[in-house]
Amino acid sequence: MQLEANAEYRFTIARYGSMNLGGALFTDIGNVWNIRKSSAIPNSGFSIDRLGKDIAIGVGTGVRFDFSYFLIRLDMGIKLKDPARNENNGWLDITDFTWKNKEFSVKDPVTGKLSPPARNNYAVQLGIGLPF
Repeated sequence: MQLEANAEYRFTIARYGSMNLGGALFTDIGNVWNIRKSSAIPNSGFSIDRLGKDIAIGVGTGVRFDFSYFLIRLDMGIKLKDPARNENNGWLDITDFTWKNKEFSVKDPVTGKLSPPARNNYAVQLGIGLPF
């Protein structure tokens, strides 16, 4: 089962001849669940009681190079609320901001230093497509 919502605000920054330089602010909200509950994967089934905890929220911004016949966009988004995050009920802690999910860090047996896994709180995307 999937629940999702998207909102985007686009605005013009400048015009250079036939090219429009635009910006965007966006949010993506939702998650995916199994229809049936599974004992092998706890909390993977949909429950209205867990909806607030299970919802993920991402926010971001980007620039749009609109050439009328094609569009180049560069976006960056960050996980504002991640249900897999154990700390702060899944919400990003601005006072302890990190680009990586540090709660899943692994301790190096030799140095004793903690290193976060390759799972980041952000994403950067380059897209080329039609301007609609």
